[in-house]
Amino acid sequence: HVPLDVLADGDSYVIEMIVPGLEPEDVEIEIVEKTIYIQGEFASPGEDVKYLRKERPSGKFRRVVRLPKLLDMEKSEAKIEKGILSLRVPVAEEALPRTIKIKAN
Repeated sequence: HVPLDVLADGDSYVIEMIVPGLEPEDVEIEIVEKTIYIQGEFASPGEDVKYLRKERPSGKFRRVVRLPKLLDMEKSEAKIEKGILSLRVPVAEEALPRTIKIKAN
């Protein structure tokens, strides 16, 4: 289980996930409508390693984040900095509220 936070920031969502030791090429992000799939793999030590205590993540991970509004995959941005994956995903234009002017007869 890789911890993450999901924040609403205006017309965007921001997802921050702790990914110590991972590079951008180690993580794959897929956005489908209202759902974000984040997966990757932490390096695993050899099988001959005997831990007295193990808390850091290792092996494959996959997180699924379902959000209430349609997402704009094309305008999304992601980066990894100091072991934190930050993903900013704007709400799709068609999901934003619109004002409709009423015409008089």
